[in-house]
Amino acid sequence: MIKNVVILLILALAIHAQMSDQRVALQILHVSESPSEIVRPAKVSLRGGRLIYIKAIGHSTMAEKIQVFVGAFPCKLPADGVTDTFISCETTDSKSTSDIKNNRVTIVSDGISVTSSSTDVVDYLGTVTSTLDNIFPTSNFGGQFQNFFGIHKQNTLGDGRDMGDVRALNLGE
Repeated sequence: MIKNVVILLILALAIHAQMSDQRVALQILHVSESPSEIVRPAKVSLRGGRLIYIKAIGHSTMAEKIQVFVGAFPCKLPADGVTDTFISCETTDSKSTSDIKNNRVTIVSDGISVTSSSTDVVDYLGTVTSTLDNIFPTSNFGGQFQNFFGIHKQNTLGDGRDMGDVRALNLGE
């Protein structure tokens, strides 16, 4: 009787060890421009600098062991940008002046890669890229403080936050 119990215990431990060695397959569940809701496609600036949020499973939880690409462009992971269910990364400059749409996201974790589905894409868009069209005055005498004024054409930060009434920037104070 004791011999059977020992054999069953050894068998149970072996099965448990085998099951704990199995990892969940790397999967991208969705890509969004918001951490709290699914917003598709994710819209980012042509110049980069925008966080995207990837709900994923089966990846390393250490940022240094993960690479993310948006299309052909690398996406920078902050040191605290990875949890067991989310990866956040900052898009990089597309070096384009034209929209680049339908960029799929690729995660490489521990030598395994997976690419997002056709609905989970990122669009690099000029409409969410801040530009400085004019600045005046254009010159001043050396050593003088100067108030610079510009024409600002974007009223949101692209993630729903309003920038308010931005009219002038005083660099002389």
